[in-house]
Amino acid sequence: MCSPIVNLFLNILFVLYFQAHFVVDPKSRKQTIQSIGTKWRNFKHTLYRDYIETQKDDPEQKKSLLNPPLKYPFLKKEDWKLFVAQRTSKQWEETSKKAKKVRAHHKYNHHLSRKGYARLTTEIV
Repeated sequence: MCSPIVNLFLNILFVLYFQAHFVVDPKSRKQTIQSIGTKWRNFKHTLYRDYIETQKDDPEQKKSLLNPPLKYPFLKKEDWKLFVAQRTSKQWEETSKKAKKVRAHHKYNHHLSRKGYARLTTEIV
């Protein structure tokens, strides 16, 4: 986990890289960056779920975590090692357990789509 200053710095670097390499209408810039962030978060979760979570407790299978999955040849070995180290750390386990505990208390899953409560109440009434 990065410090807030490091996160801010990385976000600024990303925005500068994004602006230098992609032409995006200023009106849709925020939505595009948010979409990229969501996809990045989902990709990291998929990597964790499919490759790390199932193998982290078994010493035999843990050896396969030394190299990135063949399905993703663009992943560098150094980046993969850092990712595995972060996701198998005690701090990550505690954060994950805390989030699962909070999520277990949710009575209803989010199912309002993009409508929100205001438009839902006008639709019901």
